[in-house]
Amino acid sequence: MRRTFWLLLVGQILILEMNKATVYLDNYTLKINLPFNSKFIKEFRKDVFNTFIWNKDEKYYETSFSAYSLRVCVNILHKYFEVTYSPELEQAISLLNVAGLQYFDVRLYHNGHDYYINNINEHLYDAIKDIKFSVDNLHLCKEYGIKIE
Repeated sequence: MRRTFWLLLVGQILILEMNKATVYLDNYTLKINLPFNSKFIKEFRKDVFNTFIWNKDEKYYETSFSAYSLRVCVNILHKYFEVTYSPELEQAISLLNVAGLQYFDVRLYHNGHDYYINNINEHLYDAIKDIKFSVDNLHLCKEYGIKIE
């Protein structure tokens, strides 16, 4: 009877460990260690501006650190895993939570003369770098997921 209880307890511990994701920074590279989950992968790949790539050898996702890449982690990972962030990422997330997470969004600002986009990643930049935003073509922002401030 004790053996059965022990195996059951070990099984529960293993199940708990298999549902954990760890997110950390390594030399300005954001890395995610996590177990396989096909539903997560399907949602993770839906975002066309998601710059994470799978490192087959080391078995983690990685990308250059940006507010957008951190936003992807915050918005998606918690739906599928118990997430642990490194201390520096916890601090960044808590600061952004105080600000209402609005700084995670890609937004277009107009200062009266020029248009500026914050929290842009390199893929989005490459897609829109030749567009000269004006009052006439602001509808393009919606197509690229850019909010207008």
